[in-house]
This record gives sequence, structure tokens and C-alpha cells, in this order.
Amino acid sequence: MDKQSNEYQSGLISALTHIDIAQHIALDDASKTKGDDGQDLMSDAKSFEKAFSYLKDLQQLTHGTAQERAIHALDREQIVKMANLTRPLPTGQHVSLLKPTDSQLDLAAIVHNLNNLTRFGGSAQYINRKPYTVAHHLLTGFLIINRDIPRDGTPPVSDLNKYWLAHDMQEGSLGFDMIRPHKDLFKILAGWDIFKYIEDIHSAAIHKKLGLQWPVPQDVAAQVKEIDDICCVSEGMYLLTNTPTDLNVKAEPVDSEFFNELMEYQNQMEVYTLSRHLFVCFEKMFPEAFKDLMPVLGFDSATTFKIIADQAGANFEVQNV
Repeated sequence: MDKQSNEYQSGLISALTHIDIAQHIALDDASKTKGDDGQDLMSDAKSFEKAFSYLKDLQQLTHGTAQERAIHALDREQIVKMANLTRPLPTGQHVSLLKPTDSQLDLAAIVHNLNNLTRFGGSAQYINRKPYTVAHHLLTGFLIINRDIPRDGTPPVSDLNKYWLAHDMQEGSLGFDMIRPHKDLFKILAGWDIFKYIEDIHSAAIHKKLGLQWPVPQDVAAQVKEIDDICCVSEGMYLLTNTPTDLNVKAEPVDSEFFNELMEYQNQMEVYTLSRHLFVCFEKMFPEAFKDLMPVLGFDSATTFKIIADQAGANFEVQNV
């Protein structure tokens, strides 16, 4: 272990010690104090507890020296603040940005968010200048994966289908789709892949909630990346008139006729129906995680696909799980 790593570990141990002491002092004071002041002290103790847990996680990391120096420079107040940063979902539920819990991850709200996040940093539009969202992206990839399924068939419950639908869900949890150039910029400025670290925290929690492995098995991850690159280059070329070189993606787009069919298919659906379509795809692939959500949302697979068939002529049907 080099000198910087030793300093980093020493800094973490020191911070852990001070936060642990502060937590126990706050708990002791809270137990002796009544009323609102006691509740405030208990809240402080819980904040210290979260910060302590966060730092323990950091202690296990072995990233580059730039990250080590950055975390070593944090004082206790900053660490406590980081541990308490949250963002609201449409339901009003708050999700921790650094320690999202299973109960905080509202799947319905996360999928809903995907339909409000426009691809390519807000630049992607398709027919009639409609926003092309992360929800469109997931459906496009899902239809590409299952393009050989006959109209009266059912997409298979496969690892590729499951992991494809899950691969961008952290964007619904975090609340935005950070484009690749921005990720590269933050990586250069920070000296390490800081945004991937945050994304991975949310991805890991969401995959666990869906009953999926994290990290994603390498063979499936490679397949998902291949579909993602095909979608990216197809969307970039046909929606933004970019080239594969502009996008820095080594993939061939789907043929323009097929892509236009996919866009027309999605254009025929109202926004609400598009969301329902995506929910049904998730319900089919993750029946346990979504079985209680569909009745609450007020629709089911059969009803949804009848509406889709009426509006667009569905490419495939999904039976009730």
C-alpha cells in the first residue's frame, strides 16, 4: 500500500472514530432529553449512523488515488451531509442518492420517470417533434431483441430481456439521463469515474429489488451493451443525423425501414399507453416485483395490449402473468 493509500485509510479510520463517538454522545444526550430537543438529538444520532455506514462502505473501496485524496479531504460535516442527500420521486417518496434502500425504490414511480427523461440530453425527437425518452429507448431495444417474435407470440422471459429493461432504471431513480460526453467530462475533472460510482449504487439496489444479479453476468452485460450501442447509433443517426464516429459507438444501426416502423409504432400510442406498454413488459419479466403494482395502477396486461392493438396494431401480445 502506497503512502497516499495509507493516508486515505488513516483518514477514514479517524473519521469513523469521530463519527462513532459523536453518534454515541448524541444517543446518550437524546435518551436524557425530552420533547423536541430530544427528537432533534435523536435525528442527529441517526444522521451520524448513516454517515458511519457510508464511510464503512467507502473503506472497502479500492479506487484510484484521485478518489482517495478527494474522500480523505472530506470533513465530518461534509460526510454527514452527503449521507443525507435525497431526491423526491413523483409519489413524494425520497430516495437517498448514496444509500438507496429497498423501501425507497418505488418501481412504479421509477418507470414513470423514464417516460419523462428525453434521450441525448433533451435533444432527441422523433415523429412530429415528440420527445424521444428513455422509455422509448427501452421499448425500442426490447422490440429489436424480440423482432423475430410473431405478432401472436409472447416475448420469452429471458436474461437478456430482463437485464435490458433493468439497465437504465437507475436513471429513473436518480432523475436524469446523463449523456456519455458529460460522463466523460466528470471523469476527466474528478480523475476517476465518479458518476459511474453513483449510478452503480442505484443499479445495484434496483437489480437486487428485481431479483437480478449485480454485477451483471459478463455474458449478459456484453449482450445488453451490444443492444444499447445498436439503439444509440440508430437513434443518433435517424433522430439526430449523427454518425457512428460522432457518437463514438462501434455498432451498426438497424436498417432505416425497420427503425421507422418502430418509431411509427410508438408514435401511434398515446403517452399514457406507452407507459402502460412499458409497465406490461416489466410485469412479464418481473412478475413478483410488479404483481402488486398493476392493480394499483388500474390496468392489466390484456387490457393494455387491446388498447395498443386498437391504436397501433401490436407487434406482439403479452398474456396475463
